[in-house]
Amino acid sequence: MAPLEEAGGLPDAEREAVWLDSGVREAVGSLNASLQQVLFLRVVEDMPFSRIASMLGASETAARMRYSRAIGRLRSRLPEVRE
Repeated sequence: MAPLEEAGGLPDAEREAVWLDSGVREAVGSLNASLQQVLFLRVVEDMPFSRIASMLGASETAARMRYSRAIGRLRSRLPEVRE
C-alpha cells in the first residue's frame, strides 16, 4: 500500500483504497475534526493547500501546519506513513 501522504498522486481508485483501509480509518478517526478535514481534502480530494486554506478561512501556512500535524500523529500509528 502507498503511504497516506503519497496517496494524493494516485489514481482515484487507488487513492480511495488507501483512505478506506481499516487501519487508516482507525488512525484518522483518532484525530480531531480539524485535522481530519485537512487530511481528507489534501489526500482524498487532492486539493492544493491554497484552496484548503480558502475553504477553512485560514492561511495557507495554517493549512500546511494542520496537515503536517495530522501526518505526524498518524506516523506513530501507521508505520507506512512517512514524509
